[in-house]
Amino acid sequence: MSDESSPEDIRAGFAEACNLARHYSTLRFVMFSVFITIIGALVAVEFDSTRRPVGKPLDLFRVGSFCLVMSFMVSEWRIGQLVKFYQKATYEFGARNGRTSLAVAMPPATAFWRIFAPVLTITPFGLAALLWVIALIYFRGSPLWSTPIQH
Repeated sequence: MSDESSPEDIRAGFAEACNLARHYSTLRFVMFSVFITIIGALVAVEFDSTRRPVGKPLDLFRVGSFCLVMSFMVSEWRIGQLVKFYQKATYEFGARNGRTSLAVAMPPATAFWRIFAPVLTITPFGLAALLWVIALIYFRGSPLWSTPIQH
């Protein structure tokens, strides 16, 4: 057997790498939509005086909400890593197999975008986590709007 791949194998491998990059990119937006829906429901419960738990159950609700936000944040970070990996693999696969016409040119990576883009995608999750941390620390067992912050 030869180590060289047939043109059909090269095209199939390239197509699979493209499909995986597309899959994870789509998954990222679907998960963000689910996250927004869940956070909206949790915040609605937090501010609805007829359905909101009181005392220790309220604190447990807030801890659970914080843990849920953190799990979404970690998932978003991991999916972002997978998207980058498969985008790079797609480019390298095409270039390595002499299929530069199929390969998508990689944009130049600047230090600003390498740092700013991941921070930007994680920010909504971080802000939601901050909401639940503040609720736990400053408003333990009571609604967010009725207890003033004690200094």
